[in-house]
Amino acid sequence: MKATVNREELLKALDIAARGIGSKVIINAWESFHMRIKGDECFIHARSTEIQIKSYVKLKADEDFKICVPGKIFHETIRLLDTEDVIITSTVKGKSYTTTITIKGSRKKYNISSYNPDDFSTYRIDKEKFKGLTINGDVFIRSIGKVTSVIDPKDLREQISGVSVHMYDGNLEITGSRNAIIGRMKMNIQQEIPSIIIPRRVAEVVESLGAPKEVKFGTDGKHVVFKMKNVTVTGTLINAKVPQVQKFWGELNESQFILVDRIEMINSMKRLNMYSSDEANTLKFEIKKKSIVLSAENDGKLNSASEEINVENENVPEYTTGFNPKYIMDVLSKMDSDTIRIHLKDKTITAFFYEHDNNTSPKQMWLIAPLVVE
Repeated sequence: MKATVNREELLKALDIAARGIGSKVIINAWESFHMRIKGDECFIHARSTEIQIKSYVKLKADEDFKICVPGKIFHETIRLLDTEDVIITSTVKGKSYTTTITIKGSRKKYNISSYNPDDFSTYRIDKEKFKGLTINGDVFIRSIGKVTSVIDPKDLREQISGVSVHMYDGNLEITGSRNAIIGRMKMNIQQEIPSIIIPRRVAEVVESLGAPKEVKFGTDGKHVVFKMKNVTVTGTLINAKVPQVQKFWGELNESQFILVDRIEMINSMKRLNMYSSDEANTLKFEIKKKSIVLSAENDGKLNSASEEINVENENVPEYTTGFNPKYIMDVLSKMDSDTIRIHLKDKTITAFFYEHDNNTSPKQMWLIAPLVVE
């Protein structure tokens, strides 16, 4: 059982599949690459308890066969070789499995003790229950990436430990949240999809693969599947009810907002953040008729700074409130428009951040809870 494959193409496929191997291995075979060779194709699987990745590479084989080779040593061996092609051979003696890497015309040979490929179990998707759609990959994957970054990995509450995907008011919404911040991405699509919560790690892996033109996305109620060109990511869903974050938008007053230059605000907050107390981590917002005064202080008020930014004020009363500067900068950095719209009412009400002059998908909506200031 022997196959010849281009080393660089194999390495690309291994780099992708390797993201599926978990840090804590429960079954020995799960620390491995399962490689199924059929004709001139090789399908590479790697998995953990919550994610499985399948990648693909073309090769030349003398027959169909399967191997299950320890991931780290096989991956690094292929990476460190400097040849164009490698030859992969599988030998079985009783219950002993060996994967051998050789190079044509060379005396280099690498024997790797391997596992029985039948011990590697792949995720089983219930095709009868599966519901899916084909979606704009660039918009969808970027949306997942934007909300994934606000999820707190230390928060063990299942409902907010992952990315929620659900239909609402004729739109596909992708949401992520933590205690004081919620992000909602909205895409206009015609097809329906069941409500699900995707584990944070699965979302991070999907984003790391880049945003293809098109993604086939779906669920069977227990798993989520992302199918891209030559790559399929399958994850185990979080078994919890999708949080109804839309209720928080009930506080939004459409007629009360300020318009502000996004980049000017980011740069101002970067400077002021140095003066914000590590303990309080609060930036004051003093709302005026034609401007916002941003201010921060630390070290027992010995160090302080303030900056005034011009804004367009639509019906927002004058008052002072506060926000975590990290949350504000995080949200602003994810937005694409030059001007942002911040809906404000008073110091007890949440602030809502929208892109003002960006009509492209996804529509971004962010909620940030205020902090008490003196």
